[in-house]
Amino acid sequence: MSAARVSLTHENVAYAGVIAFDGEVLEILGFADTTSHRMPIELIDEVEASDREFNAFSNPAKGDSYGIQLAIDASDDEVSALQELADAVRSASRGSG
Repeated sequence: MSAARVSLTHENVAYAGVIAFDGEVLEILGFADTTSHRMPIELIDEVEASDREFNAFSNPAKGDSYGIQLAIDASDDEVSALQELADAVRSASRGSG
């Protein structure tokens, strides 16, 4: 089980946030949202990270997808950390099936 946590900064502190994965649950806090987002590993089929977005989807190949779509503005260092987090989620997802 791999755990990962990425804090993303923003010039407007309201748009800063944290994406965390404890090996079982992906959690997103902040990013000018008043609610947190949690998604258990058993429901995650796909995860994507770039400098503009972080996404976690359930069932995307079947057209019945839902999940988390998060618009971000990440630096190169943050993107690298997000890619590592996404890899940890992918690895855990393959092991949960």
